[in-house]
Amino acid sequence: MDAEISLKTSVDVARIRRACRVAERCLRYLAPCVRPGISTGETVSSQAEIDLARKKAAELKAKLDAGAKWEDVAKEAGTGTPADGSIGWILPDSTAVDASTLKAIFALQPNSISPVVETKDGSFDIARVTDIVPAKVDDQFARKVSDAGLDQGAYRTLLGYEATKTALTSSVLADVLDKPSAQRQVSEIALTKPSGTGDEVRVRHILISPNGDPQKAAQVAQTDPAWTKAHDLATSISADLAAGKTTFVDAAKKYSNDSGSAADGGLLPWLTRDAVVTEFGDAIFADGLKADQVLAPIKTQYGWHIIQYVGRRPPVDQLITQVRQEASQPGADFAALAKKYSDATDADTGGDMGWVARLQLPTEQEDAIFATTPGSVSDVLTTSSGYAIYKVAQEATRLPDPSQASLIRGGGFGYWFTPQRLKAKVEQLATPAQVLPSAAP
Repeated sequence: MDAEISLKTSVDVARIRRACRVAERCLRYLAPCVRPGISTGETVSSQAEIDLARKKAAELKAKLDAGAKWEDVAKEAGTGTPADGSIGWILPDSTAVDASTLKAIFALQPNSISPVVETKDGSFDIARVTDIVPAKVDDQFARKVSDAGLDQGAYRTLLGYEATKTALTSSVLADVLDKPSAQRQVSEIALTKPSGTGDEVRVRHILISPNGDPQKAAQVAQTDPAWTKAHDLATSISADLAAGKTTFVDAAKKYSNDSGSAADGGLLPWLTRDAVVTEFGDAIFADGLKADQVLAPIKTQYGWHIIQYVGRRPPVDQLITQVRQEASQPGADFAALAKKYSDATDADTGGDMGWVARLQLPTEQEDAIFATTPGSVSDVLTTSSGYAIYKVAQEATRLPDPSQASLIRGGGFGYWFTPQRLKAKVEQLATPAQVLPSAAP
């Protein structure tokens, strides 16, 4: 089905594969709906979970056979399925979908739907093909290349590189995607490097700007009534907070003119003193502040600020060492420490990263995780963005689940290739200017 578009040069030197017009839509229902082993301590799905997923997939297929709309069934499938069930155009050697699903797709005719396919990663797929564009030869391809100002020799060299990369990518990823391999169940604590230096303070704030516009506040004359109106509103909100008539989070969402933080209840990232204007820094770095304390409104060039103090911490390069020491103590609650200290997006779930396979994360993170003995905490990893430590709960041999597979397909080859390239001697055979003259400086 949908063979790739194959184009021949005028001298029949190379077959050039372009974006194929193999259209199809794929509906995926995952088995199980949660990562294997997370809730039960096991490393694979139970037979009951697999049977439940198989039954659900069969029910969805029956609805499609009965005339249900594809988009509606795709929404019902939920986990792992695009909103409308669409994957887009694919080639016969695509790695975007499971090999069994791919085979089923290319056995279909337009506007037909496959049987339920059980995949290697434990999911169940249903595929629908919407369009097929067959292979064709463009007799004018060589002329089009020349008319575009491209060097045909350099262009063919570039295409050769692309073909090699495609084959190499498939080979590298196959070792992780297509057969069980060692994985680690991991949690993390990550601290972000600040833009400034010294201790960091975290606060919530409600910003009331003249005319409701922080960016133009400095242009408003101090005698303008808009400043008085902003001050009066800030004073009123502060009084309501003191009287318990509203919460800081609710007031921030309702009144704050800082749109970036308002939706999060006015919460700002950790700040160093040199990262904020003087008046704001003087207020939040004052001695003796206590958690949840609400400060009297202060004025800056952006307007009037009502501030709730959250906490203070030492510089992150010192803090990460302290946190690792705490996390390494017998009986330490790593999840609680992650909730308390981590800046990562998974902090609320105790830093839970789930299962990590090779080629799923950047090499520096992967190396730190797989160098750590299961049951212990990693050494401190220093990255360009900050610092991290990892708690490895256990190791198991398993296939990647669908979310892992997606990450590996998306970035795995780059993670593998970057360190290889750093070790290799690179010879440039074609310059950007040779391939595309407009790229010349």
